[in-house]
Amino acid sequence: MLLIEDDPVAAQVARDALSHCDRISHVTVAVDGVQAMRVLRQESESPARARVRKPDAILLSLSSTRGDGHDLLKKIKADESLRRIPILVLSGSAADDLHNIYSSHANCYIRRPADPEELVDLVRAIERFWFGIVTLPTR
Repeated sequence: MLLIEDDPVAAQVARDALSHCDRISHVTVAVDGVQAMRVLRQESESPARARVRKPDAILLSLSSTRGDGHDLLKKIKADESLRRIPILVLSGSAADDLHNIYSSHANCYIRRPADPEELVDLVRAIERFWFGIVTLPTR
């Protein structure tokens, strides 16, 4: 799973919630779109990092990616080698333009719960659905 979140506290809360999942074995955090694209394109100076496979899903915190969340969503979905990776848009705002988010080919939009315990429940539901029920294409 690739978590795109620039708030270190929110990223840690999300990582803690994801650590309760059995089917999500590795979480990489990117703080912005530039870093996310480097991870997705497997660009790194570290040989060990270059061998890491692409994530099975992306959890994109739309409102906290330094303003580039919508552009990043479009960029990933426009890239032939990345577009099949499901993008789960997570936001604490009800004011997001859902039409624009889905027009940019997000796979789902999820309201971020305020309570960290609810986030654990949400992450478990994501795990059950995306990694237990849905059949994703192999790469």
